[in-house]
Amino acid sequence: MKKLRQVYEIPITTSSPITLGWLEKLGRKYAKLVQWFLTVFEREGWDLRGMALNHARKVVKEKTYRTLNRRNTLYNCKGAVHMPHSHHYDTAITQAIQKWNSFLTWKDKMRFRGKERSQRFPRIGEWYAPNLDATMFDLDLENGYVVLQASCLKQKQKIPITIPNKRRYRELDVGKIKSVTLIKRGEEFVFMLIQDVDGVRPDSESDQHARPVLVKGVDFGERRLAGVVNYALGGQLSEIGVQRVRIHRADEVRANAYREFYIRRKLQSLGKSGCIPKRRRKEANFRRDVVRKLVAGEAEDVRRAVAKGWRVLVITGEARIPVPRNRGALSRRLNEFPREMLREEFCCKLSIAGAEVVIVRENGTSKWCHRCGEVGERPYAGQFVCVNPACSLREYDADLNAAWNFIGIGLRRLGISEPLGALP
Repeated sequence: MKKLRQVYEIPITTSSPITLGWLEKLGRKYAKLVQWFLTVFEREGWDLRGMALNHARKVVKEKTYRTLNRRNTLYNCKGAVHMPHSHHYDTAITQAIQKWNSFLTWKDKMRFRGKERSQRFPRIGEWYAPNLDATMFDLDLENGYVVLQASCLKQKQKIPITIPNKRRYRELDVGKIKSVTLIKRGEEFVFMLIQDVDGVRPDSESDQHARPVLVKGVDFGERRLAGVVNYALGGQLSEIGVQRVRIHRADEVRANAYREFYIRRKLQSLGKSGCIPKRRRKEANFRRDVVRKLVAGEAEDVRRAVAKGWRVLVITGEARIPVPRNRGALSRRLNEFPREMLREEFCCKLSIAGAEVVIVRENGTSKWCHRCGEVGERPYAGQFVCVNPACSLREYDADLNAAWNFIGIGLRRLGISEPLGALP
């Protein structure tokens, strides 16, 4: 049985170029370290999927991690990449093992479909989010600081943070925070505090399927507010009255934006400003009401399922702001829809209703076919076309395709083996 965990997002408020440069350098070094371990795994030809995580870590350390009692290792990770704290190597080994196992599973899946891949190991970008365990940081929520530890006293970094004034942050407890992940978003940095909460989560497949599970995959689209796919494990959706797929369109938002922008500009250009219709409410209030209406319907599904003894998992993307294809003013207004507010409202309300929320990366989820794994085409926004002639999926909604891939990624991350989604 595993403990439940809650993730809190805490922004970093420092503007010091020295501190920001240190965080940037830490992420770049961590990316090189994880990539170095993956290269070693490929060179040695290791398959660690059949081992427990602790056993796999022990095998890797015996070959790569030099200590005073173990000087003659085949590889030297400390000499390859120097990190400010020795525990960085432990966390990097753990993340490299998990990424390597997912990569091998993906290659086996492609080989089974007759699509052999020549890629030898996963490619890590220039920056990778480092994970810090409890020995690597000190947290002071009262004064708003995170102190990152280092082997040298001069290398310690005292980083100011801001606790958002939200209801869900009242449950933040320093004593229960076991790890911190540093995330980079654009030019800003964010700490993800991972806290253990009361309760347990089943970790064996027999425990997971002891009661039915409702899995919701949610993709926040570019031209639609959200595409939702519901999947049942160990039960039927008809038992709780939940639709299989649901699309939340942005027709009301577009119509309101048209009235707010084009009609007003047209009347002003004609010198008829007095004929401009009076605003009943502000645009921000209108959008907030649309978001609340959308979330309320999904939260009702969660409450209905929880009341009947179902376990509910909600798997969603990061909801990053898309780049508008049309540079017109109306396109910019539509793409400036508060996607972050929509995701936060989803996570908060559905968590209160009794769901477990998992946030995954969105890269490639809408262009990979969730049935055959082939890269498809996107003729225009909102449509996905699979180019594999052997696949039964020809034309499909791009947001729903991404939602199916979210479900597959989330279930595999939680250790539930289901043949869903195309991405590892």
